[in-house]
Amino acid sequence: MFKTLKIGLYSGTAALLLSSCGGGGGGSTSGYTLLDPKPNRTYTGSKDPSLLNQTNTALFASVIVGDAIPTDTLLKSETQSGSLLQNQTELLAQLSSTTRKIGSNSILLNRAVSETVACDLGGEASAAGDVNDEESTGVIIYTYKDCQLEEGVVINGKSSETINSNYDPEIYTQAFDGLKISSGGESYELTGTLDYSSTFTYEGSSTILTEKQVANVTTIHSPSQLSTYLQNYTSTKVTYPDLIFVYSLSGKVFLSPEGYVTVSNSSDYFPNHESASVIPKQGYVFMAGASQSKARISNAGQDNSYRDDYRLDLDENGDSIYELTSIQDSSSSEVTDLTANQPPVAAITVIVNSWKYGSHSDDQEYIIGTNFSLNSEESYDVDNLDLSYVWTIEEKPEGSTAALEANSDNDQQFSFTPDMKGNYKVSLKVTDDNGSQQSSIDFINISIANIEPEIETSFDYNTYYKLMVNSYLVVFADATDSDTFGADSEVSRMTIDYTWLERPDGSTTDFFIQNEYDQTDEHRGQTINNQYSLQLDKVGNYRARFTATDSDGASSTSLVEFSVRGSDLLEGDINCTYIANDEDTCNWESKTAKINERMFIGLTTPDEYFSNCTWEITSSATDSTGTTAYFSDAGYYIDFTAPALGDYLVETECEKPNEAGESTYSSSVLTIVE
Repeated sequence: MFKTLKIGLYSGTAALLLSSCGGGGGGSTSGYTLLDPKPNRTYTGSKDPSLLNQTNTALFASVIVGDAIPTDTLLKSETQSGSLLQNQTELLAQLSSTTRKIGSNSILLNRAVSETVACDLGGEASAAGDVNDEESTGVIIYTYKDCQLEEGVVINGKSSETINSNYDPEIYTQAFDGLKISSGGESYELTGTLDYSSTFTYEGSSTILTEKQVANVTTIHSPSQLSTYLQNYTSTKVTYPDLIFVYSLSGKVFLSPEGYVTVSNSSDYFPNHESASVIPKQGYVFMAGASQSKARISNAGQDNSYRDDYRLDLDENGDSIYELTSIQDSSSSEVTDLTANQPPVAAITVIVNSWKYGSHSDDQEYIIGTNFSLNSEESYDVDNLDLSYVWTIEEKPEGSTAALEANSDNDQQFSFTPDMKGNYKVSLKVTDDNGSQQSSIDFINISIANIEPEIETSFDYNTYYKLMVNSYLVVFADATDSDTFGADSEVSRMTIDYTWLERPDGSTTDFFIQNEYDQTDEHRGQTINNQYSLQLDKVGNYRARFTATDSDGASSTSLVEFSVRGSDLLEGDINCTYIANDEDTCNWESKTAKINERMFIGLTTPDEYFSNCTWEITSSATDSTGTTAYFSDAGYYIDFTAPALGDYLVETECEKPNEAGESTYSSSVLTIVE
């Protein structure tokens, strides 16, 4: 069974008034014996530095913070322990408040003080001394006789207050010389002094308030004679404009029989006011012991909230690695044993910023340009310590300049975009703030697959519609490789080749490059645009396969197909077109047309195929006057209307393409019907 004793001393003595007893000594202490406590003499333990270890670290922390101390550790027995020892910082604050309230209620400028009041639950408390309100100086002796302020809590003995200034600055000293406090069969004796000062300084138009309390107090538990001793234990609060606060702690804390530790704090230390203790809301309170052993007290959570519990970490061998840790509850009469600090768990969460991929897996292959958002939100620490994060690209393809880019102001979120095909390995190292050895690493592997190149072929249609022997054809081959980057000297690149699949017998025609464009863009990769030309030497069918191949051997193909005709004019190159809406006006396939219907008879080939054509249409029949019909014209077609039934001979002669001076001839018989 453990016990924590907390005393509200001023509750029963706040009404004690200081009244004039006449005369007054102008702040003189004549007639009053000043208390002269010797806390260093009453402390019963070792006065050497204590080696902080797994057993005593929580005890020292409890003296500073104010929580319970286990009985069997202090007394080495099963009897009730001096549980008030660990609460003396709180007790001193209450004693200080009590004496200040007793001496605060006078309006006389220069007087002697003598007053006695009854305590709430029995006994009495009195004050006697000399004060000078004009000079804000004086001495008051407080005497408690069986003063019971709470149920079962009794105070006996004396304390004093020496006032050096009660306004600006406010400076006073409180002393306790064997002040006895009893509770539940336990007895405690306090000896020592509390020095308090409150001063203002001025920097330009800014006012700075500095409040400081220095404790030199020993608390002894009776009958065990175990004791604690606060030596020059200094608590300072500096208030700057705009309510900016800076706190500091210093001094030594002795604990019998262990010895002492030296107390300090981190620069960002801010206490937890809600618990009225030195428990940090942020930052650390440090304890330094013998042989470089040290411990620290910090907020128990990672949210820097106000809490009653706190974290206690121990570096027993002084290597700056806190091997042992625990969570202590200042509101409990139990302490928690320190245990080995557990390494945190690193976990990488991957979000693939692409519609193509739903989630990441190490065996998934991605394409260049896929963006990966990496975060550490699944990482955690078993001991609930604050974590730091280090991201590293452990492996990437040679020549890659891909880098991790922060997505926020902290080190928990990064993005990553691979810029070359190959394998990438990213690590996350998570370290708790108990030391670099307490960390863990998680890895992800990202594979960027080789992307097949793409190729398309097309014709220059100005040449495609003139596919005759001895004409020229222009072919375009356009290929892209989205994952080839860098100049020729830096990386292997995509190439374009072709293979003839079919050519007419005896043909030797072949492609030759007229224009070639090869460029690499940092976003789109490599692009090749080739322009080929070939002269057609034989009538027949041609087929060629163009292939784009990248440096990894991946390829894609596109087929080029065309047919070449001769340069002679054929019957099929001629057709007739009706002018009226009657589709039966002219039918070249059946070689029939209607009488007295206007029609055009001309070439079906493009203008470029044949030129300088002449037309003649001669009828074997005669009209009503007995005249034979005859028509002639020059050009691409002839405008014709049959005046009589019968057969008409249609003849045309044109110059051949690409064969200067040569001509070609064709004739057909067209029958005119009703």
